[in-house]
Amino acid sequence: MTRRPPPAAPEADASFSALMRAEGVTPLPPRGRAEPRPPKKPVFRSPPDENPIAPENDIGMGMDMENSAPERYRRADQSPRVLVDLRRGRWPVQAEIDLHGLTRDEALAALRDFLNDGMARGLRCVRVIHGKGHASPGGRAILKPMTRQWLASRPEVLAFCAAPPRDGGDGALLALLCKVKSV
Repeated sequence: MTRRPPPAAPEADASFSALMRAEGVTPLPPRGRAEPRPPKKPVFRSPPDENPIAPENDIGMGMDMENSAPERYRRADQSPRVLVDLRRGRWPVQAEIDLHGLTRDEALAALRDFLNDGMARGLRCVRVIHGKGHASPGGRAILKPMTRQWLASRPEVLAFCAAPPRDGGDGALLALLCKVKSV
């Protein structure tokens, strides 16, 4: 193996290099390492299980809505880390609404008012309790898929996921709201 000559030192370091050679110090051979590349800017993509935003008028109208409602959601411009942080409790729950016992239209109106009030108060994380649908006619959940689909269509909702088991599990959602820009 042949040794390469050491790289030429700049003039400012010439005296240091000369001193080291005079003392018998030899530089280490280069190890073939390339210069580090600058890190690439991350590209955020929507997970494949997200559904396109549905118009508000269509919420609750489809018969197969349960299959089309997303289990978890994050807006396309949000990092995947947002869902992880939301599930792990990075943002404390600041308010909650319980939709049990309401009809579809009543629940939608109550949820709309709750989110509008939350945005006006500057809330970031809210809990929406929709239930699991056990008391629904035929045992088929109505509010659960409707709530998920409606939240996914709202521009102020950045992300949502199922609440931890101690806070309602699959019968409740944690939703992260946009920051309110102060004037």
